[in-house]
Amino acid sequence: MTRDPVLRRWRLDRLRGRWPVPQPLESELQPFLDSLPTVATAARSTLTDLPRRLPNQPASLKLQGLTLSLQATQPAAPFTMDLPFGALQSLHGFDWLPRQPEIGPEWVSELWRAWVDRYGQRNDDDPIWQPALVVQRSVNILDYAVRVGLPGPRVKTLEVLKAHRQAIVAHLSYRTGSVAIAQGHAIYRLGVELGEEAVAQHGLAVLTTEARHLAGRSGVLAAGSTAVHLGLTRCYADAWLAAWRHQRPEAARLAALLRPMLAVLPALTLPGGFPTLGDVPFDWPPNLLEGLLPGGDSASGWTGLLSDGERLALQALKDGQSLADLELLRADGWLRLNSGAWSGLWHASPLGWTSPLGPDHQDLGGFELHFDGVPIFVDPGSPPLTEDQRLISLYRSAKVHNSLTLDSEDPFPPLYPFYNHAFRQAIAGEAPVLRAEYDGVGLCFESYRRLGGPGEVRRRWRFEQDVMTIEDCILGTGRFSVNRRLVTPCQVIVHDDETILRAGTVCFSIKGGGKPTVETICRWNAQGDEEPLSVLCFGGRANLPWRGCLTVSPGSRGGS
Repeated sequence: MTRDPVLRRWRLDRLRGRWPVPQPLESELQPFLDSLPTVATAARSTLTDLPRRLPNQPASLKLQGLTLSLQATQPAAPFTMDLPFGALQSLHGFDWLPRQPEIGPEWVSELWRAWVDRYGQRNDDDPIWQPALVVQRSVNILDYAVRVGLPGPRVKTLEVLKAHRQAIVAHLSYRTGSVAIAQGHAIYRLGVELGEEAVAQHGLAVLTTEARHLAGRSGVLAAGSTAVHLGLTRCYADAWLAAWRHQRPEAARLAALLRPMLAVLPALTLPGGFPTLGDVPFDWPPNLLEGLLPGGDSASGWTGLLSDGERLALQALKDGQSLADLELLRADGWLRLNSGAWSGLWHASPLGWTSPLGPDHQDLGGFELHFDGVPIFVDPGSPPLTEDQRLISLYRSAKVHNSLTLDSEDPFPPLYPFYNHAFRQAIAGEAPVLRAEYDGVGLCFESYRRLGGPGEVRRRWRFEQDVMTIEDCILGTGRFSVNRRLVTPCQVIVHDDETILRAGTVCFSIKGGGKPTVETICRWNAQGDEEPLSVLCFGGRANLPWRGCLTVSPGSRGGS
């Protein structure tokens, strides 16, 4: 029937008539979906043409995890190569344009012409025309057209971009907020830059409606991912800049939506860098969006592609924006804490449950902790674009995160949209509670009761001077496998009585959990290159109720 016992129980209970039939979600965007295809407007694009010049020198094309050599005699060769999945997505999404602004316009012109010749006819069954790639390609080509010029031939390019708009509208994910925002952003940009007012208004409706649905009181978007929030903030910033550049009346409305999204970024940023809790979008990873972050270099990445006037306008909007009340952020599922030399960010979905297809992961209470600006315990983010579903599932699970698990089960089961509140409560109890305490952070949840024995789980992170203690208590009855995991980029040295972490000149001792197993995993940077991480697992069989303690202190053994 299904390998998911919770889903199996839902289906059996539905057969017995226990739970009401879920009602389909209605969307405020549906009227736009019904009316837009009937609206015909003449395109009045003011984009200037990119003059065609044939390449006469070799060049390099930087794709995700791969760099191709381009030869002037074969400019279309990349589209005939057998490429890895991630590099193929990067090639057809044209995400190399913002990553490689130095590439010659003659190469952009010829690569675009080669793409149009081979793939310019819309085909929704072709993976190259799948919605996410269409969105990426649309915005990247438009950005280049605004910055440098519209690659030709002009009439054909405008026809292809119109087909992109039609493909996005036909597959608009108006029930999936984070995806809908990216799609609405592309629709808005296409409407504005191509001079199609009805299209621009449709994109604006998507952006404003989804901001109301997804933005919490703190300004953070309910995506369960720091990097996705940052990427969606770029969508709103880019839409606002387009409105500002064209002196459109909705610029003020878009600025009002953007300000709280920018204001929350300082609270999500740690001294040692921007943590990547949840999925990482590899089309716009955090290192390309540093200009949006506090202290980030506005001359690099996406902001470095803006004109001086646009950069100054964005900086003026960003200046002075900060979240005054961190309690609002905690209520939206994120807790930021500074204690002595420690700085940390925790995440717990307000419901506890997370979608198996969403950008948030299954590691309730997952965290990242830096000491004096050095990352000590980190979140591995997500793997790059891949067809290996087992790898994707592993990185979504609690098994490779800073977490506590029982019997290798994630804290909460996957959430499906048809699970109603009564069913969720019957399975996993009340929603988790993540809170700041007088000496640290506390987390309580009771979702493991679905295993038949465990009761409430309590986790506490206590900070006293430079020492951090993680105290865990599991109520209930029965015997279970209890595993506590810590993920670190530090060098790991395991002794019988303690585990040493070495980060440059700083060393830490971990005591109290016995001798851990150590597994090596990877975190991928924006180029798709692997960075090794170690997963320390302090585990064993235990009778409930159970209590355990891990103490992390700096300086032990002088790094031996």
